[in-house]
Amino acid sequence: MFNVDNQYDLPRDVVKKDILCQLIGKNELIIENYKKLLLFLSDEIKIQCKTFSICVKGENLVIAYYNRQTIIVKGVFHEISFL
Repeated sequence: MFNVDNQYDLPRDVVKKDILCQLIGKNELIIENYKKLLLFLSDEIKIQCKTFSICVKGENLVIAYYNRQTIIVKGVFHEISFL
């Protein structure tokens, strides 16, 4: 079920601290293990991850929730790119 990367069958995002992205429909994006928020506008949000950035473009974008590990972006998404 999970993409594991060690002898203990732990998920790779836990072992290597990779990001975990979940896109729920076209209106919610959950990102775990991000580093920091780079840009926050109502039509564009950029999030720095370990080795790349995620750029979300759309309409009425909001950060519905965040803590040190998880950020949830909601709105109407038009484009999600990995830079």
